[in-house]
Amino acid sequence: MHNISDKVLNESTEIQLDFIQHTYSNGEVFLRKYNDNTGVIFYPTGNPAILFLPSEINTNNNEPVGLLFIVHDLLNLNITKVGKEDAKINHKQKSASFKVLNNNTSKMKLTNADVQPTVGQLIGVFDSNIHGVVYDKKNNIRLQYNHNEGVYFKQPLDRYTRVWKWSGEKHVHAPPFQPLLIKLNDIITLKIYRFNKIHLHFQTMKIICKLDLTSKQLKLQWINTEQYREPK
Repeated sequence: MHNISDKVLNESTEIQLDFIQHTYSNGEVFLRKYNDNTGVIFYPTGNPAILFLPSEINTNNNEPVGLLFIVHDLLNLNITKVGKEDAKINHKQKSASFKVLNNNTSKMKLTNADVQPTVGQLIGVFDSNIHGVVYDKKNNIRLQYNHNEGVYFKQPLDRYTRVWKWSGEKHVHAPPFQPLLIKLNDIITLKIYRFNKIHLHFQTMKIICKLDLTSKQLKLQWINTEQYREPK
């Protein structure tokens, strides 16, 4: 005997969402942003770089509250030569795949399917409640912070390189915070200025993008410098 909930779980779920997207000069998608303020920033290879999605849901109205940012490294490919087919790897994973419908309505169908995963190694996770962690190539923690304090390990085996408290409270092991800049890879940089000013910077192929990691609402700014060149 099967109840209704079992039947629902076994069925494919389809969700229709509007989205807008912007592309690199090579035609690959740079940014795809959905009307619920979720989305993905892509590397020029077509691989996901930064995913942003709700960190929690308001149980009273089912509206998203806060944001979660998931950062993946660039796959070990030459981004100046790789093509669309070359950017795939040869193993499958059961997950949710985005499929753009072939019509003029710019809708997105979300279905469960076997897809070819094309994401690089996880190198960072952040949320707008002032939590964050950065990983190195061997999955060691490089940096970790919460709404009270943080720690930065310059080398994996170090006890710590820097420890701080956001409040500025004096402590022999945790002096007031000083701005910190950490390169996650050649394209993505984390910039921590203070408790309520933490940004991810994404720069490649004439695109400069900044994400505010402390805002409950999506704050994303970007510019294509190729379109704003000074006249000769």
